[in-house]
Amino acid sequence: MMSSSTLAGDTPPPYEAVAGPTPTYGSAGPELLPAYTNDTRIVPRKNERDSESIKFELPDPGRVYQLGDLLIGELVICPVEDISVDTITIDFLLVESTTMSDGHRMPRVVRKTSVCQNHVPRHCLPSDLKLKHGFQYTFPLSILIPYSLPPTACDQSNHSDMHSLLPPALGAPFDYSMNLNHPDDLPDACARISYGLRARLTHETIKVRDAFHQVSFAPAYPMDEFLPDYAGEYSSSKAIKRGMLRRTQLGKCSLSVSDPTTNLKISRSHPATLDLNVNFTPSHSNDGPPEIHKMTYRIRSFTYLTPARLKRPPKNCPSRMKPCVQTVCRRKFEMKQLNWKQRTNPNRSSSYSALAHLPLFLPDVEKVVPTFSTCLISRHYEVEVQLFLDSHSNESIVLQVPLIVLLDSQVPLSPASQHRSSVSSLESISTINDDDDDNNTSISIFDSAPRIHRTSSITKQAIANNLFDPDVVEDF
Repeated sequence: MMSSSTLAGDTPPPYEAVAGPTPTYGSAGPELLPAYTNDTRIVPRKNERDSESIKFELPDPGRVYQLGDLLIGELVICPVEDISVDTITIDFLLVESTTMSDGHRMPRVVRKTSVCQNHVPRHCLPSDLKLKHGFQYTFPLSILIPYSLPPTACDQSNHSDMHSLLPPALGAPFDYSMNLNHPDDLPDACARISYGLRARLTHETIKVRDAFHQVSFAPAYPMDEFLPDYAGEYSSSKAIKRGMLRRTQLGKCSLSVSDPTTNLKISRSHPATLDLNVNFTPSHSNDGPPEIHKMTYRIRSFTYLTPARLKRPPKNCPSRMKPCVQTVCRRKFEMKQLNWKQRTNPNRSSSYSALAHLPLFLPDVEKVVPTFSTCLISRHYEVEVQLFLDSHSNESIVLQVPLIVLLDSQVPLSPASQHRSSVSSLESISTINDDDDDNNTSISIFDSAPRIHRTSSITKQAIANNLFDPDVVEDF
């Protein structure tokens, strides 16, 4: 059920005469100009431009709205001709727009959802229900932005709780050309999300006029809203062999995340630390753990389009679309010697374990939106960690861990993370060239020009929080 509210001033003041010449409308004779002293205002004004006939006026057009904010403004109507109106509806509207590709170009899909709704009270309209040429009608509005979407917004019976959350605004307005670059997101993204105020004037259930005014909206949900969808254990293992010509079994090495629920969140100004458990079980008791000389990671974004979930999906639409995958950033770390700890089991061979702290941070120059998921569009992130073993075998282990990207206001720094050194096993940091990746859909924020040593604002913040040793960190 959609939430609805009414405008302020349910009891209108009496009509008042306005000084000046009295307008005349055909055979109806002279008629006093109605005017409200508090709420609805009606003043003489001639308008000959249809584009100016209906518009919204907000006190701060550039404001970025948040959950629970009160959106205050005015709806101004100055018709170029007389309009019969029964109802004026003002919506806070969510517009999702996609251009899909699954081997070939798919039709554009636009989905509109009324988040909350206002109705101009009937007694605020003229008594004859006509908005007349030569006058300007101003209706005040106030809409409280809700915490979640209405239940009718999701068409699925069994859907994720994230489908009830309002997604962040993404890209240009929905009526702009789809080939424009997104000012607030990664380039070449295949989806747009817009918020705005929509006014609809209807007469006998027929729409006679409408208008849309885009507003900026960036919801900041707490971490707890995302954790149920990301609960799980993340690990990877691989049998390690050595030798160039004759490959012999060295043992089994595994990589896992110690506590994913506390390591999955990241924002632009608050780096995260991924605690990785490295375990090695040798095939022979006299063999020791391998040397680990390098670790890399890359953060990737996945944009999923699921038009088949809609009530009326486009024709010839596949049930499952391939995600749009883009690389946000890539990092390479030279490793110091890991502090291996031997564990002895009487019934089994000895095993070794070590803990590596991997710092994760988003780049300064690349723009990404927070994690979100709706029935039509979803944006998720993943960090792919690769551990290289120096065992004369060129072996490596890959682990993928989901990453939740939040707004800066959603990620408070805990006292423990402010005072913990997270790179005791990391020697240096650098970026990876584009040539090191064979993924054609990936992009890199780093070019191939000669590198200049610098320290970004993110790295400075990380050093201030003791996440890096300033003597060993290089941000290229």
